[in-house]
Amino acid sequence: RNTWMLDHSLHLTFCTHLDLVAEASTHAVRCLARERDAPGHKVLPREHRRGQMNIEVGLRGEASMVVSDADTAHAMRSGTLHVLATPRVIALVEEATVAAVAGRMPDGHTSVGMRVQIDHLQPTAIGTQVMAEATLEKIDGRRLTFTVSASDTRGLVAAGKVTRVLVEVDRFNSKVH
Repeated sequence: RNTWMLDHSLHLTFCTHLDLVAEASTHAVRCLARERDAPGHKVLPREHRRGQMNIEVGLRGEASMVVSDADTAHAMRSGTLHVLATPRVIALVEEATVAAVAGRMPDGHTSVGMRVQIDHLQPTAIGTQVMAEATLEKIDGRRLTFTVSASDTRGLVAAGKVTRVLVEVDRFNSKVH
C-alpha cells in the first residue's frame, strides 16, 4: 500500500481504483463537514463560488443625499408632512448596502433586497444632508445581512437591518412575469 497526500491533508491509500475512489469520496465528505461546521465558516452556494467572488463579513458601504421636496413624506404619499419620508430613508440605506458589495460579485450576478427592518427615529428637514452606512454583519448561504444606519447633522435618523440575496441575473430575470 502506498499513501498519497493531496490538498487539505487528504490521505488516499492506493489499493485498487474502486478503493481509491470510495476512500477519497468518504474522506472528502468528512473534510467538507468539518470545514462547514467550523465556527464562523460560511460557504457560499456552488453557483457563487465560480468566478471572482470576494464577499466577507465586515464590508462597509456609504450613500448620502440632501433632502429635497421630492424626498418628503408628502411627495411620496407616505404621509402629509414635508420631512424626509421613511421610504426614502429605506432607499438610501439599501443604496449603502449595494455600495458595500459593489464589484465583488462575478459577472452576471447581483444582489436583491429581501427584508428591511428599519426604525425611523427622528424627522429630517428639507435641505439637510443625510449619510447612510451599511456593514455586512452575516452571510448565510446566499443571504447577506447588513446593519444599517442613517444620520444627519443632529444625529441618528434611522437604524436597523437589511437582508439582500445573491442572485444570477439571467436566472432571476427569467422568473419575472
